[in-house]
Amino acid sequence: MPRWSIQQKNRVKKSSRQSDSDIAKPFHQEDKNEIKNRLVQFTLALMLITSPSFVLAESNSKHSHDALDSAPHHHKSLLENATVRVLETKIAPGERTPVHSHPWPAALYVLSWSDFVRYDPDGKVMLDSRTIINKKSMVGSATWSDPVPPHSIHNVGKTMLHVIAVEIKRP
Repeated sequence: MPRWSIQQKNRVKKSSRQSDSDIAKPFHQEDKNEIKNRLVQFTLALMLITSPSFVLAESNSKHSHDALDSAPHHHKSLLENATVRVLETKIAPGERTPVHSHPWPAALYVLSWSDFVRYDPDGKVMLDSRTIINKKSMVGSATWSDPVPPHSIHNVGKTMLHVIAVEIKRP
């Protein structure tokens, strides 16, 4: 039978007396979203960077209507290398982005949701999010997006549309 020091015995006694509520302190919703955001970004980026199945492309290759060039007030690069680009997109209520594109497929993580309309460069509606059922489940969810051709987004809702995209670069 192993011998325990007095400190080890006291730690065991103390930890067995604590309840889960004593140990786990509540987080604010913002803290939970930030933790989820960072975890999803790190996990997806790590999976994509370390996966041998992805073909490397030049990290600074630009495409026509690239989101960072065409709509810089709404898109921010959080990470970019030869394999992935992590974009943060924020569109305030009532704002409309300039025409831009997303040339690579992407995993999207929704931090905050608002209704929006996506238009093609000629002004024709490509997607109206008000037709999507079960929108409340969008916040905190991850989804997949194929490359998106040139478009603009109009936030027709009352809250910020905030999305993190992990774009997978391919030549």
